[in-house]
Amino acid sequence: MAELDIAAKARRLEELLDRGFGTGEKGLRHALRKAGRRLPRRMRRAGGAVADADYMAGHPKLFWQIDRRRVAREAEILEDYLKSVNPNKRRVDLLLSILRSLAVNFLILGLLIYALARWRGWI
Repeated sequence: MAELDIAAKARRLEELLDRGFGTGEKGLRHALRKAGRRLPRRMRRAGGAVADADYMAGHPKLFWQIDRRRVAREAEILEDYLKSVNPNKRRVDLLLSILRSLAVNFLILGLLIYALARWRGWI
């Protein structure tokens, strides 16, 4: 019963990672790795604990070493965070970041061209 509960939590977190970060559906460990640094360190650690417990739940001897309260707490922390992730806002923020960096680069390029023109006496 408990191993099914751990597996269900892992699948739920995997679905939330896929929805929020587009990680695919190849397992919780893979989804966490693919999300990478887009997740805060605390959330990566919590996801790792749940993924370890999911792995251990599949082995009869390792199953008894699982701290179920810790796994439940870590799964809840990660699930709360993933529910708050808005994929559309992330995309807009990424687009704005790219546009902002392009604008700064064009401004610097324009200033360099202006300085070169002044230095050469063209202006």
